[in-house]
Amino acid sequence: MPFIMSVQIMPGAMALTFTFFGPSSLAAVLVMPMTPAFEAE
Repeated sequence: MPFIMSVQIMPGAMALTFTFFGPSSLAAVLVMPMTPAFEAE
């Protein structure tokens, strides 16, 4: 099953996102946190 992988970087957090494309028109998105978000003071 083909998929698209992308990395989103925001202040204090990073997420790795996999979007899978199956035989149907629906796509499932899984987000795995890579680093914890830091709490602002």
